[in-house]
Order: sequence, then C-alpha cells, then structure tokens
Amino acid sequence: MKYKVYCDESCHMQNDKKNFMVLGAVYCPENEVNNIAKYIRKLKKQHKLKWTSEIKWTKISNSTLEFYKDLIQYFFINPNLKFRAVICDKRKLDHEKYGQTHDIWYHKMYYEMIRYLINSENSYEIYPDIKDTNSYYNFQEVANFLRIKLKDTNGKTIKKIQPIRSNESYILQIADVLIGAMQYNKNGLNTSASKLEIVNFINEHVVDGIEETTPYNKSKFNLLVWEPYE
Repeated sequence: MKYKVYCDESCHMQNDKKNFMVLGAVYCPENEVNNIAKYIRKLKKQHKLKWTSEIKWTKISNSTLEFYKDLIQYFFINPNLKFRAVICDKRKLDHEKYGQTHDIWYHKMYYEMIRYLINSENSYEIYPDIKDTNSYYNFQEVANFLRIKLKDTNGKTIKKIQPIRSNESYILQIADVLIGAMQYNKNGLNTSASKLEIVNFINEHVVDGIEETTPYNKSKFNLLVWEPYE
C-alpha cells in the first residue's frame, strides 16, 4: 500500500529557550488524502471559516475552539489517520559526547519517529513542512539517513521526501495542531485557556495519556519520550 506522511516539528532549535522539542507526523493511505481534504473543507464551512484560512496551533482561540475540537474529534474517529511523535528533552543533549552536530542529532530523531510507522511491504512519500531555502537539501540528507538505517537501498520503501508549505496540505495542518499541543503541554505553557482546553481534549481521547511513551502496538496516537543512550 502507498502511504503519505506529513511531518512537522516544534521547538527544534537548540537554543530557542524551550526545554522540549516535538517531532511528529500524521499519516494515512494515499487513496484517502482527497476524502480527508473534502471533509475538512466541509467542516470549515460549517464553522463559517474562510476556505483559505490555514489551520494552525497558533490560531486556536475562543472563537475557533469548537472548530478545532471537531477537527480533533475527526482525527480520532477516522481510522485512516494516525499520529506518531517523538518528544525530546533538549536539556539532556550532549552532542560532544556522541560526536555529533545538532543537525545530525535531528536526523537521528527523524529516524526514531519514522521507523515506527514504516513497513517494508509498503511505500511512503514523506512531506515535511518547508522551513527555509535549504529545506530541500537538508531533507535529502534525512532521506539518505533513513534509507541507510532502514536498509532501503533501492528506494522502494522511502519513495521521496519533499518539503511542502503547510497551506498545501490539510493533513500537514492537522500535524501542526497535534504537535503544537504536545509541546505546549510538555513545556508547561498556560498562556491560553483555549489551547489548554485542546490539550485536555486530546488527552481525554488517548487511553495512555500524552505524557509517557506509548506501547508499541498503539498506532493511532503513538508517542516516544526519547532518552539518550547511556
């Protein structure tokens, strides 16, 4: 089966004054992408949101709260949509000890995030959120790293990694919201009652909670709280 994987991250810079980075993805079968987009357009219309308005964690407010609740509800009831995230405490980083740069460590975290959802019998197109003019080159490095680690020498499993802008994909926008909620929670932020309500709403839907590593067999909403090797 062919899958599309939409990736984003929050607080990934080494010195951004946030303790926790969250790197994650929302993924689904390729043949479901259009159906998901149609439903979200319908949902935006129901809530009287402009069809051009982008869905983002930063846009959650009292006036949009019910839309975001319905969006998250849709994610949890749609069996084709799944989420995987790696949560990293950057206070535990020691790049010198492991002979790595922050970029190399970031590639390793991408592998930790992606390897869980990869099945070599399927193929995957991966679409990270574009960050800057170097994004394409940087993600080809990530693609090479993943193929080596996954022994995907012929590129049949990881078909491509192509950075896109978040306004090009509703599923990437869902990833932005879920990742934003994870980092908001882990970084102990409380500046918005609406955002806190969304965090709690997500937590109510996750049997194992959103604080700890999820059992490996839970694929709907899977978390890894990363720990450096001793």
